[in-house]
Amino acid sequence: MIAVCLLIGFAHYYKAKQYVLLNNAEIAYSDAHNKLQLAKQAQQDIEHYLPRYQHLLKIGFIGEERRNQWIARLHQVATQYQLFNIDYEIAPPVAFQPTFISNLGTQRMYRSEMTLKWGLLHEGDFTHLLSALREDTSPFMIRDCDISLLAETEINARAVKPSEINNPFLPQHLAASCTIDWLTIQDPLSKENV
Repeated sequence: MIAVCLLIGFAHYYKAKQYVLLNNAEIAYSDAHNKLQLAKQAQQDIEHYLPRYQHLLKIGFIGEERRNQWIARLHQVATQYQLFNIDYEIAPPVAFQPTFISNLGTQRMYRSEMTLKWGLLHEGDFTHLLSALREDTSPFMIRDCDISLLAETEINARAVKPSEINNPFLPQHLAASCTIDWLTIQDPLSKENV
């Protein structure tokens, strides 16, 4: 009778131990399955967002500022559209918390104010510059722009031949000035280590 009681007790103990082991195995399987699903989702996210991320890296929106790229693009556009002399000033970058982005994680957004001043023959020169600047450069926001008629200038459309519209040797009739904010996203820790 004692042997039977011991066997029954051992069987209950063994069953309880096996139940605990089975429960632990089910929990481990569930954790592994969840991690696998998260890894698959992360892989899909990477495949989906990687081209966009690479594009943002290429144009300089993510990482250190590329002022040389901004200035080179400014000169390219001026040459391409035969714009009058463009004067510019760029202020040092400052931290910027836009209302249109709620969470950047550990990253910080910075803006560098650029002031542009240039002469125009006609209003189209204004849109040419700002539109063409957006190509292959980091994004920027236009803060303020102004176009004014130069003093003692009269515009006589009949006096300018259509073939002379983009001639850089014609006198400029308008002056434009704009303040834009070049935007970059950077890791503040890497900025401190530089």
